[in-house]
This record gives sequence, structure tokens and C-alpha cells, in this order.
Amino acid sequence: MDNIVEISDSSDGEIVETTKDEVKNATQSSLLGLDRAAMERERLARRKRMPSESEREAGNTPKRINVGSSRPTIATLSSIKAAEENPKPSARLNERFWDGVVLKIAVQGYPREDDITIEELWDAEHIEHAVLSSFCTHYPWVLSKLCKGIRKDLTFITVDDAMNDKDVMNHAGKHLKSVNQVRPYLGGNVRTMHSKLQLLFYKDRLRLCIPSANLTDYDWGEAGGVLENIVFIQDYPRSTENNSAKFCYASDSDRWDSEDDFEGQYQQVKQPFLRSLIMFLEAQEVDYNLVAELIEEVDWSKAENLRFVHTIGGTLPLDKEALRTRDKARSHWASDDSHRSLNRVNDSVNVAWNTGFLGLSEAVSSLKPGLTTMSSMKYITSSVGNLTELYCYTIYLAAHGFNLSYTWKYFPGSGRRAIKLNSTESETLNGLEIFFPAREDVAASKGGVDAAGTIFLLDRFWGSHDFPQRLFRPLRSKRQGCLSHSKMFWTDHFVYAGSHNFSPSAWGKLNKNGTFSCANWECGVLIPTDSGVHTCTPVDLEIKDQLRHPFMQSN
Repeated sequence: MDNIVEISDSSDGEIVETTKDEVKNATQSSLLGLDRAAMERERLARRKRMPSESEREAGNTPKRINVGSSRPTIATLSSIKAAEENPKPSARLNERFWDGVVLKIAVQGYPREDDITIEELWDAEHIEHAVLSSFCTHYPWVLSKLCKGIRKDLTFITVDDAMNDKDVMNHAGKHLKSVNQVRPYLGGNVRTMHSKLQLLFYKDRLRLCIPSANLTDYDWGEAGGVLENIVFIQDYPRSTENNSAKFCYASDSDRWDSEDDFEGQYQQVKQPFLRSLIMFLEAQEVDYNLVAELIEEVDWSKAENLRFVHTIGGTLPLDKEALRTRDKARSHWASDDSHRSLNRVNDSVNVAWNTGFLGLSEAVSSLKPGLTTMSSMKYITSSVGNLTELYCYTIYLAAHGFNLSYTWKYFPGSGRRAIKLNSTESETLNGLEIFFPAREDVAASKGGVDAAGTIFLLDRFWGSHDFPQRLFRPLRSKRQGCLSHSKMFWTDHFVYAGSHNFSPSAWGKLNKNGTFSCANWECGVLIPTDSGVHTCTPVDLEIKDQLRHPFMQSN
């Protein structure tokens, strides 16, 4: 974990800036399929290669920001000051979501309905520790929303330079005790940290949020109100025996003395949602002691009927020789007597089987073991990869929990050349509809084409003879003139909400050499339709017209 910064009134240091991780892409194995010791050696080696100024700052002692020693500039601090002086009324500020909910994010200029603002979501005055992740982050804006009330700890899970504006951080110092940055694994085939998970610790509860929005005013319905997103929210009680935050980091903590302590704790976790969440956070190299808060102090019983689904960036082995047989590598979705075939290798599975579309299939089958038929599936996405009907059929199968061996036959890893869908399978695939913005709808939206920077499809993908154009429908928000950036899907049995777009980068792909590779970090939540969890429907899903002219980029 890099870039620990403590905020104090002293003037004995400055913000440390380090370069992005350049990690070798390798088959790694440990508790979650990653060799943490090797990654730590690589991290130290990278630091040795840094320029001399960074070398001098690369010690284990936290660096401190000099609060108040430099004069804040109006340009960088105006948003923070405005938020402090003019707090907005918050209709849902005190609302609790113990059963979970998927809401629209409020958008300026549109009526408030089934939605929430970031002020209402965060209740920043009472946050003790915020863990925030995003594909892109506007840090002055985040601090303008967060820096109020009690002093708090702040952790960013990002790959950019989180702490590069000293004036802003100095001004925020009166509200922050420490700022920490975790940089997830990037390198090789892993290109994008796209996950948007938020963990908000309060004295009496944890709030877990999974939005489709990045940490920018634009994505959260501000800046003219041109973009729409959604967010999953669930509150979990914190233990009354130990309800005061103790957020320690490896540099000054003795809470867990070793990785073995962590692994011992992990083995005791039986709750599927939490086990999957820990798998994801550990893979991102989040500090063990933060994970300890989740294991030891939070009641996860309300998440029993939900599943945390994720994509862990990297190339992971699926062949028998590469799979580890240690108990800690066993599937975390169900017990050994599950209907599913968990005996892939001596009752154990690799992390690969529980991430990407393979993990999605595991999650579905663990919640609905009796599914034997396909239902309709409607998927809304703001970015589309290089798709084929074979790949779309794979995602369609995964969303219904079908046996993975059925999916595997379509891929070169089976020892055969990939084949096309037969007529029955092709007809079955008609049940899948993918919703994506049309060119004319983007042009007619409030923000026009200039507001569509995060809506992505290459014209060469769309023009490929293998691209499944017949499955696409125009994506239109129920808020007329607003562009959708949401990522959700619906089947007869489940709703998904999170960061996954419809692409191989987001959900992963099988390779000829018997590996499963994922280019992105992603996460979301899978919700049974009979769970009682309220889920919004932000777009028109009844459109049956085929999408003829999608919004595209040239390449």
C-alpha cells in the first residue's frame, strides 16, 4: 500500500508523489491467487528505480502535510469553500438502507424521484473513515463534499496521483486525520481500474456503496445535469462492543502481526458476500487491518441473500496443474455439498473461477440452484467492447448460472477451434437485449456530443462481420435529454448493478493456454428479484427497435 499521508499541524514534511505501478503480468498464487510477497518485492524494486527525489521520500515513515503553512489558491479551493458556506438541504440524509437499495443518482434540473445526492449518500459530517475508488477522480470536488464534521481518515483506491494538490490537501487538513492511497495491480494485460466501490465507516454502521458514477461532479448529476448514474447502497450494523474506528495501517499497526493472522481470520468467514468482498480487496492490496474492520466489527447478515461480484485484473490459471489445493482456495459461494461441481481439483478452485463472468455464473448458481432454463436478459451499458455472438452467449449463460463446462466448449482452451452457435443457440440468444446510446439521442441530449466522453464504442468493432448488431437497442433515460452512464442488467431472477460494462475487458475471457484473463478491475452486486430489495429502472427497457446508428468513435 502506497502513499500514506498523515495530516497534522506540524510543518515537517510534504506530500509524497510516486509513479504508477509497473507490475509484471504473471501467474500469481496465494490466498486469492496473488503472490503478495513477490508483489511487495516488485514494489520495493520500483521505488529503487524512481528519481532521486522520490527515492528520498520512499521510507516507511508517514509523510505529513503542513496544514495552513501555504496560502490556498482561490481556483483550487472555491468548491470546498462554497460547500462549507452553503450546505444543501438533504431529504434522505438520515435514511438507512438496511435491506439494500438501488437508486438513481439525482441530476440537476430533473425532479427528485427514486434518487439520492452524494451529500445524502455520504452524510459526511459523521463519517469516521471513507474508502473511495473510481476510474477517474476530481479530488478538490471530493474533498468539498467530504471535508466537514468530525475529522476523518480517507483512503483512495485509485491509480492516478491522488495527492498532487498541496493547497487543497492543506485546506482539507482540518477535517482529515490521514489520507492513504492504495494502487491496485496494473501491468501486462491489466489496463484499467474501473471499480467504484465505496466503504463508509460511521460510529454505529458501515455503508457499502457501488455506484456506476466516477468521483466527479459530472457523474454525480452536477455540472449542468447531463449524465445519469445509479448506486447500490446497503447499511450494516457495527459491533456495539467495539464501535469506535481504529483505522491503522501497516506502518504503525500491531493489530494483525502477519499474513498468517489474516489468512486465519479469512478461513473463519463463512458469509458469501463478505468472502467475495475480502477476495477483491485483498487482490487490490488493501491493508489487512482495514479488512479486519470488516471481519471483526460489521454484521453482514443482511447481505446473506446478495452476492458481491467482481473482476480481478490479471491472467489467472484454470488448468489443474496450476490450481492450488489449499483449503483457503476453496470456492466461497457454497459448501462442498452444493449441487455445483466444486471438485475441479481436490475440492478446491482458483480465484479465476470466482471472478469475471465465471464468478458471475458461480454467484447465480449459488443463489438459485434450480435454474435450468433461460429467461430474457436486458443489459444497459455505456461502453461496448469487441463482441461476438459467442461471447454474448457466454455472458447470457453466466447470468443464468449454467455449468461452466457448457461455456468452455466454445473456447480454444478446450483444445478445439472456436465454433459458431448452432441454430437453437442462436435463437435462444434472441432473449438477450443490449441497450446502448444512439447517435441521434446523444446529439439531442442536454450536453450534446461533448457530454458523451465516457460513452464508448469503436466503429471498427461495430462494423466487424462477427459483431452482434441484432442484439442492440437504443438506450434512453426516462429523464428526457439525460445520457445514461449506468451499468445494470435484468433477468427474470436477478438484477445486477455496478461498474461492469458489456465487454470482455470487464467480464474477462478464456484463453488458448487454459487461463482466464481480465483487463479491468470491476465490481457490482447481484440481487435476486424476490429478495425484497428495491431496484430502480432508470431507462426505457420496452424499446424493441434495433439500434441502427450507435454513438461511436473512429479508430
